[in-house]
Formats: sequence, C-alpha cells, structure tokens
Amino acid sequence: MPRLRVNPIAFDMVMRNLIVNALQHHDRDHGTIILSAQSTDDAVMLSVCDDGPGIPEEHYEQIFAPFHRLSASTEGSGLGLAFIKKTVESWGGTVQVSAAQPRGTVFTVSFPQSVAQQDGDAEQQLAG
Repeated sequence: MPRLRVNPIAFDMVMRNLIVNALQHHDRDHGTIILSAQSTDDAVMLSVCDDGPGIPEEHYEQIFAPFHRLSASTEGSGLGLAFIKKTVESWGGTVQVSAAQPRGTVFTVSFPQSVAQQDGDAEQQLAG
C-alpha cells in the first residue's frame, strides 16, 4: 500500500466510511469487498469495490450531497460520502464512483503524488 502524508484520523474515517457503506448497503448475507491501491506518476489511487446491488448512475453526483440518502432502509445521517468528498478534496484529491462488474460499486479515491510519502519522509505524520 502506498504511504500518504495526510491526517491519519481523517484518513481512517474516510476509509472506514467507504467500507461501512459497502457493508450496510449490501443486499445479500455474504459479499465481497476488495481494497486495492495503485500509484502512477500523477496520483495514488485507493479503491473500495463491493459486489452489492450497486448505485444507479443517475445518482452518482447526488450521493455526495450532505444528508442525501438513497435508501431509508439503513441507518445513517447521509453525511458519510459528503465528509469523504470534502476531506479528500481538502488534500487535493478526488472521489469517483463507478459500477463494478457484474454488479456492485467501486469508489476510487485519488491523491496527488504531492501527498505520497517520498523516501526519507519517515518523520512526517503518515496514514496508509
């Protein structure tokens, strides 16, 4: 996993929200959540992919609005994805949602390389 120079408590909350959402909104007794990471010349990308029912594409932008919930059948304030988006953008990153195949959702959080740990940065506050 790439190491990032971001607030570790906020990073934990971002990742925890993505994973809890995948668990809470799954429609089966058993499912799979895959966490992955990759680094390119421009960015570090972390993905959370689930095999749940998915999110209709027409809701992709709405889900990041504060207090917006697609389902009344699960608990929550509707603030989790809004928090994720605001936090990641404060680090210069982005959050994207897409469909997984054959079913499910992928949330990809991209961080600019400027927040990636460089060799010799071990004294910086790290998460990841």
